[in-house]
Amino acid sequence: MSSGLEERGVTPLHVLVASALAAFREEGVLNYALVTSSMQKAGERLALVYGRPPDPLEALRRAHELLQFAGGVEVEDRGGHYYVRVATRTCRVCPKAVGGLELPGRLCPLPGLLSGFAGLRPDLEGTRKDGTYCVIAIYKNPRD
Repeated sequence: MSSGLEERGVTPLHVLVASALAAFREEGVLNYALVTSSMQKAGERLALVYGRPPDPLEALRRAHELLQFAGGVEVEDRGGHYYVRVATRTCRVCPKAVGGLELPGRLCPLPGLLSGFAGLRPDLEGTRKDGTYCVIAIYKNPRD
């Protein structure tokens, strides 16, 4: 395993997910809207199978606990959003860093996956890169 992936704590399952997303994108059958929608449904399914805590903040923490998608994760409650801050260098499911995607644009599966698990909606315009962190914004109110 490449040393960068080893330092991230990447498992074969992480590589499979990140590489599959990258390959689907490179084949032209996947874009950011599709990955977000699909991952939201996958997150909802995970919540059905493993249970969703009633508190959305705890649900977001539980999703990370189940999936271990990164090494450095912080979950914050601010204003009308929940923010999940992922230390970019520790993300284990990044289609670019782990999956080898070379095409431009976003393809992160986490906004859809986390919002689906929490039973909320992602704020894709509020989701951004902030220095050494990827910040995933999720609306507190499912109707926003």
